[in-house]
Amino acid sequence: MIERRKEPRLWCSDLVGFRTSGRGRAAETVVILEDISPSGAHVVVEEPIGPQTIVQLRCGTAAYAGVVRYSIASELGYDVGIEFVPRGAWNAGEFTPKHLFDPQSMERE
Repeated sequence: MIERRKEPRLWCSDLVGFRTSGRGRAAETVVILEDISPSGAHVVVEEPIGPQTIVQLRCGTAAYAGVVRYSIASELGYDVGIEFVPRGAWNAGEFTPKHLFDPQSMERE
């Protein structure tokens, strides 16, 4: 897969709420948040989700709307890439995932 991100993602591991809506119904579940940046996130879900699906991540008291950019089958379910709308929506001051790690910090050593 070609790297198209304009900013680095921070690795994390946390459970967050995940809401989809479409076809006149909404569904809400808990998913695994794998990485996050101001403009998007990567989550692992149980069911495939089509590109362009509107979703919302619920992270503590914060919520982030986004659009699914990809959904690929993986060992644990489906890896889903989300672009936040508006871009730049997430910041660590509002919500800090558990086990947050900047992989670029390893390159600086």
